[in-house]
Amino acid sequence: MFTVSANNPGDYSQNVTTKVNVTNAYPRISSISMPSTVDLIPGSTKQVNCTIEAYDWNGASDMILVNATLWENQTASMSDADSNLTHYTIDNCTFGAIVAPYNRTFYCEFIVYYYANASNNWICNATVTDTYDFSTSDYNTTEILPLYALNVTSEIDFGEAAVGDIPNATANITNFGNQAINISVEGYGRTPGDQHAMDCDQIPGGYINITDLKFTPNPSDDWAASTSLDLNSNPLNISGLTVPKIDLISVQPNNFSTTYWHLFINPIQNPFGVCNGTVVFTAWNAN
Repeated sequence: MFTVSANNPGDYSQNVTTKVNVTNAYPRISSISMPSTVDLIPGSTKQVNCTIEAYDWNGASDMILVNATLWENQTASMSDADSNLTHYTIDNCTFGAIVAPYNRTFYCEFIVYYYANASNNWICNATVTDTYDFSTSDYNTTEILPLYALNVTSEIDFGEAAVGDIPNATANITNFGNQAINISVEGYGRTPGDQHAMDCDQIPGGYINITDLKFTPNPSDDWAASTSLDLNSNPLNISGLTVPKIDLISVQPNNFSTTYWHLFINPIQNPFGVCNGTVVFTAWNAN
């Protein structure tokens, strides 16, 4: 015990040391890095990386758990259930190498589906937890870009037909992007603009004229009620057809549509044998 005396108050003072032993420090996040934009892959998944740099004064090995949530903040919240459209979680991110006595990198790798909502407000929120169950969180944002993509029946096969016949076929279109799409079509025999729907292999010069190949989105339309491909291979919109993106609500997948095709085997162009051509389907923004 110190005894202090002085003639006047304030004339004498004594310094006393203070002390505490802090046995655990909170983990801290130095940074969370993400790509500024994300291009999804048509009809597939894309790995979106959320990389966390963190440190703990008790040592890097004191950080024992990192989890993360990626969500689209305009239509979802962090606490929502997972949905391939708007919300993804990783319960245990991958531990990287210890880069210093107190620092470590963690990799949270989200597998994002091609129909995830396009938005500039996707948030990755990461939480680092240590052996004392202390935790800290931080976040960063990214933008998932619009994706216009489709997948079409590999072949429009009219089977066997004689001259003068009008055989029918179908082509199924699946939306492989995250936007509703309209569809345009154009066609040619061997080269764009040749004004042929198909070229035939048995009679030299035999072909089927481009205007004899017609399309419609309506199963009840016959050849006369359908629309011919453009003579100069210009794209024509399939009127009345919009292929939606997946909504995950419908019992059956709702992101496909069927188009109906009619082919007049016109004898004037001397078609015979196997005839082949190309139809180009293009996806356009429906909004």
